[in-house]
Amino acid sequence: MHKSNKAIVRLRCAAFAAALAWLLLAAPGLRAQPVSGETPLAVLTTARGEVSVKRAGAASWEPARGGTPLNREDLVRTGAGAAAMISFGKGGSVNLPPMSEMRVEAMLSPGGGPCPAVVLISGGAWVRMSVDDKDKQFLVITDTVVVNGQSAGVFIEAQAQGGQSCLDVFRGQASIRPLHELSQVRTLAGGQRILLDAAADTWLPAAMDGQYNENATSYSCMGTAPQTADAEDSAQAEAPAAGSSVEFAAQAPPAQAEA
Repeated sequence: MHKSNKAIVRLRCAAFAAALAWLLLAAPGLRAQPVSGETPLAVLTTARGEVSVKRAGAASWEPARGGTPLNREDLVRTGAGAAAMISFGKGGSVNLPPMSEMRVEAMLSPGGGPCPAVVLISGGAWVRMSVDDKDKQFLVITDTVVVNGQSAGVFIEAQAQGGQSCLDVFRGQASIRPLHELSQVRTLAGGQRILLDAAADTWLPAAMDGQYNENATSYSCMGTAPQTADAEDSAQAEAPAAGSSVEFAAQAPPAQAEA
């Protein structure tokens, strides 16, 4: 599919995550604007067990070790009994438990710096969001939801072949949008869980009791069934905040044929 390399999408802050998800998942050939310079977007700081990296455009996976730099579209996966930590500097970090796979992405903020973004392809991810710039967000995208925040500790899990994604918020706040209805957004606080099915019509948070432990290797948030709304709790999902003057720019490079 051909996409003009001059296509510019102007994104209001409230629609940032939703539009980025469209760029990354719904439109083949479109990607967030590359971040220039030699500094990597992230560093794989810890690799325990069978951890592999597949570079953008590469045909094969290669073993990874601590200190491996990562850039846009690089893939990281963990095997059975393995774990990896990916640091985004001042933006936060991602800890991958066993049998998980993610892709590194980025979006340029108004000030020109990269906003950390991760596409969780399968498995789980412990995400420490610690963005110290009010114009930036940390983004995690699955094939079902978009999660974003600035200061939070969360666990996100995604099924490999569509279906369900879930989010546990242990501290701070994080917002979540379903990809099938990007205009809807809910903000979860510490101690809340949400599970979203790809075809769900209702998706309400439930209470969750747990502690953030990025070293846990068998944690799952898939155990809570989607909540159904009753007469009192059937409020519509929050509309995205309006009136923000902050804009993000995403530029689409030319589409490239996949191998």
